[in-house]
Amino acid sequence: PPLQVVYMLCGLLTDHKLLMHSVNPSCLQPAAQALVSLMAPLAHTTTYIPYLPSSLMSPADVCTLLNDSTSPFIIGTQTALLQDLAADGLQLSLEIMIVDLDRGELRPSVRSGGGGGGGGGGGGGEAERRPSASHRACRRSSALRRRSARSRAA
Repeated sequence: PPLQVVYMLCGLLTDHKLLMHSVNPSCLQPAAQALVSLMAPLAHTTTYIPYLPSSLMSPADVCTLLNDSTSPFIIGTQTALLQDLAADGLQLSLEIMIVDLDRGELRPSVRSGGGGGGGGGGGGGEAERRPSASHRACRRSSALRRRSARSRAA
């Protein structure tokens, strides 16, 4: 859906980590490339892995790669890999924006804002409801456009 695409684009422009997944691996590379193309004339200069096969690394190594990355990324993988992570009891950081290409669903990222408590336990539900930086940036942009349109009409 268009709103999710705009949200992902805002996330990339504000240096968020983006993980896309699909049952069909042939969907991942075109989706990742389309998203990068939307950034033109800007160039995506951080980690770009349009398809990370589940056979390449163990679930624990993948979890470490995704959670401990210090730079933003666009990574695509099969849904089975996320299911393997869950089966092994591994969780992805809330700082990762996760997009299900098959269902058109997006789990927004939540930036850790400096006040204690990383991603461990308790209070996780409240953190997921708090808008991420990219969501706030998109809202500000929309509000500025509305104000600008109103002032031109007046």
